[in-house]
Amino acid sequence: MAWIYVVWGDDHADIGLYHSYAMAAFTTHGAHRLPVEYPILALLPFALTLLPAPDYGVAFVAAMAALVLATFIVVWRCVRPDRARAFVLYLLLAGPWLLFGRFDLFPALVVLLATIAATANRRLVAYALLATGVLLKLYPLVLLPLFVIDQRRAGEGYASTAAGVALFGAIVAAGVAASALLDPSAVLSPITYAVSRPVEAESLPATVLWLLSGFHSPGDVAHSFNSVNVVSSGAPAVVAAFGLAAVVGLVAVYALQLAGRLSLRAACIAALLVVILCNRVFSAQYMVWVVPLVALEIGISPLWIGVLLLTILEYPTLYSLAGLSDSDTATTFAWAFLLVVALRNVLLVAALTRIAVTDARSFSDR
Repeated sequence: MAWIYVVWGDDHADIGLYHSYAMAAFTTHGAHRLPVEYPILALLPFALTLLPAPDYGVAFVAAMAALVLATFIVVWRCVRPDRARAFVLYLLLAGPWLLFGRFDLFPALVVLLATIAATANRRLVAYALLATGVLLKLYPLVLLPLFVIDQRRAGEGYASTAAGVALFGAIVAAGVAASALLDPSAVLSPITYAVSRPVEAESLPATVLWLLSGFHSPGDVAHSFNSVNVVSSGAPAVVAAFGLAAVVGLVAVYALQLAGRLSLRAACIAALLVVILCNRVFSAQYMVWVVPLVALEIGISPLWIGVLLLTILEYPTLYSLAGLSDSDTATTFAWAFLLVVALRNVLLVAALTRIAVTDARSFSDR
């Protein structure tokens, strides 16, 4: 699979961005610039592009391939065979473009290890790993309440819970302080960058804009923020509605877990689905955030296989055929691309509903 990406990959689009961030942070004299859209620890996987190799893309892909292989071996030896098969299947279905051309597997595996540590009652390790995930990519922050709730439901005292939260806060604060020392302008830039982005074409808000248009066009095509976005007069209202939905959805997940109706891992899946579906930005690699947890909690599921097959169909296949790559000049969204994205997003809504209703009921009966 790594060879497939090297030969037929997307010209190191994101890897090139990682390389530029690594060069700015590690090879410049004087001031060191940090990534504008990622926290400070993201520089560790980005530094893979600085490994000696004829091409920085080959170095990154080779390192990611080694990580994937090592992960397969560890999971296969440490979890039930059916869950290990699900893990391997889901990552393979994610495709080489998402496994080897993006760094999202790093925070995803850190979050997975955090849930494993919490389940094994190694709470401080779990909080430390979760904080590390936040410093790689911000999204694990929404999982912190779930770890607190899980610890309290396990009957552990307030002191041990406070110690874990304090460790989490100390690690995140250390990362923020290091960012401030190296590049003060980068302290809040990942947050400001995220909130200033428009609606991405693969997101559920984009699907809603398509629906509101009567299945004509969700809006104009715009290349910005290293993605293909939708420019529409209706976008601000839709984004605001989904922002409210995200808050309500996360509170609902926290409440279900607090009531004992979701396990930690199932609650993490539900919370991540809320974030992914309600976000104005939904890139294909976000699927890597959630599928390792799905594999260990749910196993092989036709629903999730369908989600991954539709994802790899929309990116990179239809994405390229529709002329949406940065090097192309498409001015409208192809109907087939919009339909496949919509079907994938509908399946994800069904997956979230299944966890929040069916899985919550079955867990409460255990």
